[in-house]
Amino acid sequence: MSNELAIPEGCWVNPKGHFIPVSAISVPKQLESELVERLCSQARENSQWMKMFKADAISEVDSFRDLLADNYEVTRGGKKGNLTLHSYDGRFRIVKQRSEHVGFGPELQIAKQLIDQCINEWSEGANENLRIIVNRAFEVDKKGKISTARVLELRTYKIDHPDWIKAMEALSEAVIALDTATYIRFYERSELTGEYEPIVLHMAKV
Repeated sequence: MSNELAIPEGCWVNPKGHFIPVSAISVPKQLESELVERLCSQARENSQWMKMFKADAISEVDSFRDLLADNYEVTRGGKKGNLTLHSYDGRFRIVKQRSEHVGFGPELQIAKQLIDQCINEWSEGANENLRIIVNRAFEVDKKGKISTARVLELRTYKIDHPDWIKAMEALSEAVIALDTATYIRFYERSELTGEYEPIVLHMAKV
């Protein structure tokens, strides 16, 4: 049995849950409500369609990649499942990408201590510039979060020192994959510029 109260005939429910006779609601307000309910209902249906379309599109692209690998011994795509496909005439392009969002575990503090030890042990001069880079990498933003890009960039520095190498190992161990997201984007080549332009599916950008 439903816990919801039946709405009396000839009444609407206001935001506070009160039953208001339709006769007491102005015509413009009635028209506004009917318009909003109709369009939002259509938007919800289209949102569900978009979710199904995305899932189906990703599934078809993955199936095509598997078909190439199994039947034609052709490998397409990157290590993370990234893949770009083109129509034969080059008019259309589909790009599938898989993105990982990462964070850091407690090993990050150990890595920071080891890095600081390295800089303190080395002579001044060029290493002061490195200290500035390191300190900026470990700065937090307004939300109290560290920039993963800046921290991971430290691993690109070619420093052949055992303590630095150990620090980079600790940094690598600190990386935690928080979640992953799969994106699929569609493009059409412009006849004017020859560049691929996105087929916009984001309603706010249409």
